[in-house]
Amino acid sequence: MIRRTKRRHILAVGALATTLVAIPTATVAAGNNNPPPKYTHAVEVVTTTTEAPTTTTTAPTSTTAPKAATDRLKKVKGAADTAVTNRISELDRLVDQLDKSKNITAEHRSAMKAELSLAKTGLADLNKQIQADVDVASTVADAKRIVTDYRVYVLEIPKVHELMAVDGMVTATNNLTKVATDLRKATDAMQAAGKDVTTARASVDALNAKILNAQKGLDGLSDLVISLQPGGYPTNKASLQSTRATLKASVDSLNGVRADVDAILAALKV
Repeated sequence: MIRRTKRRHILAVGALATTLVAIPTATVAAGNNNPPPKYTHAVEVVTTTTEAPTTTTTAPTSTTAPKAATDRLKKVKGAADTAVTNRISELDRLVDQLDKSKNITAEHRSAMKAELSLAKTGLADLNKQIQADVDVASTVADAKRIVTDYRVYVLEIPKVHELMAVDGMVTATNNLTKVATDLRKATDAMQAAGKDVTTARASVDALNAKILNAQKGLDGLSDLVISLQPGGYPTNKASLQSTRATLKASVDSLNGVRADVDAILAALKV
């Protein structure tokens, strides 16, 4: 029979690990790769290259054409300013999530916060350039870079969410490995005391198999996610998708592990 302190340790670590297992699914699900609806209009205005259509079939006067260009310039600059502001707000939100996350490692938190800080500075500087542009063509060209140079919605948001999820899954599987090791030691001790631990030993082996399956593909996955950069999009979108698939497979592999631990403890009569 396992000592009470050892049993409490096993249950505590097991509870922590199985709680963390549930985190990756919810975290990754939050990383929607599409911009929020309220931001879509600004993005579309920024990335369009067509001039505003004329509202008359007659030839424009000498004052109509400049006014149309001025109005178009003002519209693009306004949309660009909104797009930048929204993206900086999203980056601030990501930093807050990183600060509050209990799953991500200190090293990965630091690396991502540094990257997001550079993106915020870059966007702010780009907006200054856009607001200083004097013609529509230059303004539109610079405004496009808000999307292509930073990829906040389609890359940075899911990237941060996936990184937190991967680190959380690594922590969960490591904690479960400790639980399985303790349970194995317990079965060894009871066997040495002449007890029949056949059922418990088989259950421990099954638990270890689940943990090993969950760990498949996790090694080096955080570094892969961190390496994804805006310049590589949309090619690196496949890496985001494969990471999500790996996380889902890991979560599925650990389905019912808390019940497995409880069953093993019951078999050991602790």
